Amino acid sequence: MSLVTLTLTEEQADILLMSLETYSRLKMGQFNAVTDLFPARDFDRGKAAAALQAARQTVMPELDARGYYGIRNLEAGEQARVAFDIQQVLRHALAWHRHPAGGIGVCYDEPYKTSRAPLIRVEIRD
Repeated sequence: MSLVTLTLTEEQADILLMSLETYSRLKMGQFNAVTDLFPARDFDRGKAAAALQAARQTVMPELDARGYYGIRNLEAGEQARVAFDIQQVLRHALAWHRHPAGGIGVCYDEPYKTSRAPLIRVEIRD
């Protein structure tokens, strides 16, 4: 297996973190993650929600209107779990780097593995 090393700024790491979270949520059926990307924008959220619901029903007709797959559900797919695992490890590393004393929140919890892929390693240098 080949290894890939990325060097990112902290801002780029934050964008990667948000991207991975959005991707894994979409694969689980949480299409509302799309409108969550635009919290400050002025648009018809009801119309957007209806369009996203229609899209979700097209690609995931087996889900009821309010349901979604959990990350461990096989229907979410291995790619969703890999993205989730990467996101957890990156989120954990950034949280401890920014607040070395720790804190309260899932970001400080030790990441757990949901995919078959090995967990990534993150090293943060100033």
